[in-house]
Amino acid sequence: MKSLKIVLAGGPGTGKTSSARAIRALAESRGLPYYEYREVATDLIPTGITPKTLGEYEFQRLVLRQELENEAEGQKKVGETGGVVVFDRGSPDVWVYLGNAEGDRLAGEFGVTKDELFGHFDLCLFFGENPGEDGSDIKRGNQYRVEESPEEILSLADRSYDVWHEHPHFVHLGWENDPGEKPKKAAAEAAKRL
Repeated sequence: MKSLKIVLAGGPGTGKTSSARAIRALAESRGLPYYEYREVATDLIPTGITPKTLGEYEFQRLVLRQELENEAEGQKKVGETGGVVVFDRGSPDVWVYLGNAEGDRLAGEFGVTKDELFGHFDLCLFFGENPGEDGSDIKRGNQYRVEESPEEILSLADRSYDVWHEHPHFVHLGWENDPGEKPKKAAAEAAKRL
């Protein structure tokens, strides 16, 4: 049975959730098991575990540990049964938040490299931003975003692109005026690989 591991990268409000639903529908239409892993940081922040309470490096250590567990578990699931696994963000995001030197240092603590982490995913679907003039569109709908200014939000979007575009199977899904277009394109990219 075929398997496909997909990471959805990019910011909130860019179509990741609706695209995951479209990919799930594709998997189900082909009789393939479907697994999905939520964004780790979004689960931690409401509990009070944030970059401000721990410091960015320690926060990213917790996030990376859980992402590595999720990615190993997802690999095992599709390795045993075939199917599609979708990750909302992934382990290489450590470089987005920490930069190259500290990202390399933290990854080294876990005995991994960026290229090895990219290997956890067969496909990277990167969701481009439509930040508006002030960046508010990125923060809209996600009360747990920790960035405080439009400049921080836009800088994060740029850093995310800079990290993820190095993935060998990177597909950029730019902003679309029709919200139904990104899910269709995401599912089409997955279908090419199944």
